[in-house]
Amino acid sequence: MTFRQVGGFTASVGGGATGGYIGAKALTGTAAAVAIVFGVMLGAPVIAVVALTGAAIGVYAGGSQVGELGEVAGEFIYEKRYQRTNEPLN
Repeated sequence: MTFRQVGGFTASVGGGATGGYIGAKALTGTAAAVAIVFGVMLGAPVIAVVALTGAAIGVYAGGSQVGELGEVAGEFIYEKRYQRTNEPLN
């Protein structure tokens, strides 16, 4: 395990969870707003599908983007630690 891998995994988990929550809320709110504008009603199955789709998009986007950021942060931490001690970490 490297700092880069741990940083990427940790950030992917947090980013995916946050992205899923935000995605579900955003897409459900958007669908409701569109339904109100056009004067139609949405049934529970439609809202469930919209929320799951939003969550899936959010998990993918949040996990991949924040995961890359975590990898960069892990590499940065490793480099700072390596420069400070001048010896490799085991």
